[in-house]
Amino acid sequence: MIASKLPDSWVFGDIEKRKANAHKVRKPVFNILGLPASFLDIGGGAGSWCAAAKDLGVNRVSLVDACPPNKVVTELSQEEQVQATLEAGIPNQGRFDLVICIEVIEHLTDDAANRLIEQMTSCTNFILFSAAIPGQGG
Repeated sequence: MIASKLPDSWVFGDIEKRKANAHKVRKPVFNILGLPASFLDIGGGAGSWCAAAKDLGVNRVSLVDACPPNKVVTELSQEEQVQATLEAGIPNQGRFDLVICIEVIEHLTDDAANRLIEQMTSCTNFILFSAAIPGQGG
């Protein structure tokens, strides 16, 4: 996510509330797919979804975002954080059991969005994805 172009409250907000919301979504997804051994969050801001995945027992998590390290949840080590401007693409992180990209792609140019979709589909068989509807804003 291009964190610098969004209000801090949208990216960071109430971290505990964001983690609780992530748990609500994550549990039914994990019930369907099983507990993934590895989890990649692309554009995950402060990392609340990665923190929720770790809480539920995922062994390997990775957050790729332009978020400054001092704004990331304390549950994530520096090794679990990759700073990247998504407009330029994401660094190869290897394969993951589950990749999520929530309300990110609409902030990218068409070329960058297409590249990100290619990168996501090349590193996993399962993607949890959402994008804003036209006119939603943010």
